[in-house]
Amino acid sequence: MSDEAVASQLEALGFWVGSPALVAASIVAFQRCASLVVDGIAGPITLEALERTSRQELAVGRIPSAELLVGDRPFVAWFEGVRKARPNLFPYPLSADGFTRVSAHLSVLGMGVGLSAAELFAMFSIVYNETGGTFGSRAELGGPGYCFGTNGGKKSSYNLAVNGNRLAGDQLAARGLLRTPLEIRRWNTTSWPNPPQGSDLYQAALECDFYKYRGHALCQITWRNAHIAYADPAIALVSDRTSEQMTTEELDAVLSDDPTVYCLATALFFHDPNWAGPALSKVNQGDFETLGRRVSGSTSYATLCATRCKALLEEAQDGLGIAEPSGSFLPPQVCKGRAS
Repeated sequence: MSDEAVASQLEALGFWVGSPALVAASIVAFQRCASLVVDGIAGPITLEALERTSRQELAVGRIPSAELLVGDRPFVAWFEGVRKARPNLFPYPLSADGFTRVSAHLSVLGMGVGLSAAELFAMFSIVYNETGGTFGSRAELGGPGYCFGTNGGKKSSYNLAVNGNRLAGDQLAARGLLRTPLEIRRWNTTSWPNPPQGSDLYQAALECDFYKYRGHALCQITWRNAHIAYADPAIALVSDRTSEQMTTEELDAVLSDDPTVYCLATALFFHDPNWAGPALSKVNQGDFETLGRRVSGSTSYATLCATRCKALLEEAQDGLGIAEPSGSFLPPQVCKGRAS
């Protein structure tokens, strides 16, 4: 089957296919929905499944973009009850406005077809952690000194020549703002040189990779290569310029203002066949730790993510559902089984 035919089959099933990056992510999403091995390759097994699967079959057990309910309670009100019962596990209040914007784009997060309960709670737990419960997409806080340095060894510096990032000293020298080898070396370290705020050098530093490609979207997409892979295809929905062609201020805005853009960038991260895609598929079998490790690389983060996901599944015994525009309720669309 040709690439065009694969894209056509995916589109007929409701997946997003507007660019090669979207097609690749949608293959991962389809494989997960069809309980296939998630590798992002449209091989014989995947192609056969594409041809025999109907849109109606895919929709079973998947939650679309909608106002979410647990039983007959709005999700935000339900979660507040869970949070009060488990304050140590869920320390942040949930922003109703932020969550409503994201829940209206659940189909985007699922590459067009929505999410299962386990997938929803896995993404919820990660976004809850990364945004502190705001569910808003904003650029990573802390300022240039925080991004340049290691915060006393508590984080990685972004001023490293890895994952596509270029060293600030080399970038500033190329712009004619550094002239001596000593100056360049100083800006190629992980110790913030602290130029005067408002100076030409300070303003130019804000356009360097260590700051421009700090965390964005709902899952804090970081590094230049990740922005090219996940943010650029989403930005293409609203702009003919890439992240590389934008200023830092413009990039911050485009990944913060439009829920479709930042939800799609987040979805592309979660559907990368070489990174989070296979891990997301495992949450449907009760394995939440693998996805947590993919997001942060930390065992403690993975454990916290898994504990939160399982707690939410246990609390949601009345089942997840959606409210129709008329205000009536649809039956819960996901399994009510207790988390293992």
